[in-house]
Amino acid sequence: MLSHTRKESTVKILSRFGLILVALAAVSACSIQLPKVPSGSLILDIEAQVLCLNNAASCRSLSLIATNAKRNELLRHWQGDPWDWSRLQTPSDLANLLLSPPYGSYRVEQLSDSQYQLSISPVTLDAWTILNDEYKLRYLERN
Repeated sequence: MLSHTRKESTVKILSRFGLILVALAAVSACSIQLPKVPSGSLILDIEAQVLCLNNAASCRSLSLIATNAKRNELLRHWQGDPWDWSRLQTPSDLANLLLSPPYGSYRVEQLSDSQYQLSISPVTLDAWTILNDEYKLRYLERN
């Protein structure tokens, strides 16, 4: 027969194990929602409002563009006034720009109602880099 203390320890371990299983199930459910990204390409998901590079773990929210000071660098690719930030204020604005490559500078292939595969080019890499840099600034480089 187990002692009372040992029973409590066993219950705690099983509870923690249960929480870990619940957490893993939640992560698995979330990852099902992320797009599958072929190596060497980007996926733009207009429903999830993310741009993903090389794998689903590298998805960045399009909303990161809204307050980014480097929006002018992207606008230059579309021959717009680089300081006309009103053209690039929302995730939808960025998605619309990415779906219309300037001068055919990259390929866009529709994969589903909400997902598009973008070939890697200086324009798409600039978009990815700006979003990724903003992500790092907001979430990884906190002091």
